[in-house]
Amino acid sequence: MENMTGRMRATMIAGAAITLLVAGCASGPGGALDGNPEEAVPAPAPVETGPAESLPAQDDFGPSVAWLEEGASFELTTYGSSSCPAEVAEVLLDAADLVTLQLAPPSEGACTMDMAPTTQTVELPEGADGRPLGVALRASDGTVTAELSLD
Repeated sequence: MENMTGRMRATMIAGAAITLLVAGCASGPGGALDGNPEEAVPAPAPVETGPAESLPAQDDFGPSVAWLEEGASFELTTYGSSSCPAEVAEVLLDAADLVTLQLAPPSEGACTMDMAPTTQTVELPEGADGRPLGVALRASDGTVTAELSLD
């Protein structure tokens, strides 16, 4: 009987806590249960985002390249889902001053809906010695998605 009383007491306390929680949520935007505005909790002030010019431009998330070892390798940074990043499948020499990076097909399955940078090292093929060196990104469907330059 002692054990049953303890369980009943715990159930009653939990029920009372839930009732108070629900009543607090149902009190309305002012927060007062009895409608007295002097006891009401003020609503939070709206967040100011500033002018549109202060927001990041979509171009800030475009791909970029930078030399690691001039004439031998460079870094490619792309933005997209952190769980399904763009990956270079092949580096093609188009001319002494132009390489094309063939990107692998997108991953199958679900990808996270975030925006994260992915950086990978790209080794230059022999013969890619022109300056500036153009770098084209080609999607798996054959379309060129970006044209970059390494000075």
